[in-house]
Amino acid sequence: MKNYIGQLLDKQNPMLPHSTGVKEQILSKYAPKVIIFDIYGTLLVSASGDVDQSDINVKNLQRALIDSGFIIFDDIPQGAFEFITADFRYTILEHHKKKKEKGVPFPEINISEVWNDVLERAENKLWIKKGNNACIKQFVVTFEVLSNKVYPMPGMQEIINDFKQKGIPLGIVSNAQFYTPLIMNHYLNNESGEETIPPFDPDLTVFSFKLGKGKPDSFLYKILIPALKKKYKAKPSEVLFVGNDMLNDIYAAKKAGFKTALFAGDKRSLRWRKDKVGDLKPDIIITDLQQLKKLIYK
Repeated sequence: MKNYIGQLLDKQNPMLPHSTGVKEQILSKYAPKVIIFDIYGTLLVSASGDVDQSDINVKNLQRALIDSGFIIFDDIPQGAFEFITADFRYTILEHHKKKKEKGVPFPEINISEVWNDVLERAENKLWIKKGNNACIKQFVVTFEVLSNKVYPMPGMQEIINDFKQKGIPLGIVSNAQFYTPLIMNHYLNNESGEETIPPFDPDLTVFSFKLGKGKPDSFLYKILIPALKKKYKAKPSEVLFVGNDMLNDIYAAKKAGFKTALFAGDKRSLRWRKDKVGDLKPDIIITDLQQLKKLIYK
């Protein structure tokens, strides 16, 4: 599967961010001990702007099924694929609902569990069946890559490698799924790791699907505080979080006590959320990842 995913990502056309017309705002030097990043819309250009806003359509569904070893019956009724995509959206809502009933204010789904439910129902209707080599994980990744095209944000590899060379600890807090490390490792490290993303510290890496909780739940940020103190003797105020969403990233990170940098470099992913955050402001605003060097280095 790893080789297949790499080939699929290599076929993606390069994407550039769309200008936001926003000006960078770096008022003073600030040398954080640790830098934590969001992924979608910050380190990766996302055609839909975020991981949970994919272009869900029948064409992508059919290709993902076939490429992943599923068999589509010849007598599948008209409208069946439209039903499956609608069932996918409905099942996401149902999974969210069940978690909220258990007291999770901002629930996150496990996308593999959702698709397992949806495709099992399609199999029971005798619309599709698993071939001998069918792989549900490959289906999920294929559908995601086709539905939400991503590409490295300009300067992403350079800034991460620069921080690595400078010895600055790096972390991630992202609304993400199991395929996110696969995608990031392909673009950042030219490999296909499924769990960790070097040089990001695994102890400072939080993916929402593993916790069943998503942004803007500040728990995803606060959970890092013990590791920050133990490994790097870093207070929350000595940590910089970089993200593109004023609610999910800036508001939630500030609640954990972090300094914040709003990445306003792509119109597709920039989220001001004024209706949710009011007059809240980030500590700095950047429009290019390379501008972080101005903040940190003299």
